[in-house]
Amino acid sequence: MDSERVKEIYNTQCDASKNLGNKPLKGNGLQRMEKFCYMAFEEFDADAIVATGHSYWFRAFFQTYLPKSFDH
Repeated sequence: MDSERVKEIYNTQCDASKNLGNKPLKGNGLQRMEKFCYMAFEEFDADAIVATGHSYWFRAFFQTYLPKSFDH
């Protein structure tokens, strides 16, 4: 795939408007996870949401929201 096609895909199929850059100095991880859940389930009307981030964030997210008995 050439670079122009990649640019086209990002311009027509991706919405990064909710990307706020680096995390703020104030607040904590739980507040950021709750804000993400609110955005994903209340603000967006989409069939799918693709989220990217650091593996530690995803680990903390799933440890917080999945039951401890969840087998993965």
